[in-house]
Amino acid sequence: MAVTDRAAARGVDAVILADPGLMHYARAQHPGLRLHLSVQGSATNYEAINFYQEHFGMPAVLQPRVPR
Repeated sequence: MAVTDRAAARGVDAVILADPGLMHYARAQHPGLRLHLSVQGSATNYEAINFYQEHFGMPAVLQPRVPR
């Protein structure tokens, strides 16, 4: 059982993920579960963020707090 399965079974509002494979699995198995992109997802530009929003419906993308 994947961590997303356990989270969905416990009724969580959303999960924060970094792995596109797990995002695909979560979207297919639990379409009502909201997905948020983790800092570890490395979406640091518009194209990357847009990819995750288009493919996985990400309503939120967590950005690192470190200065560039």
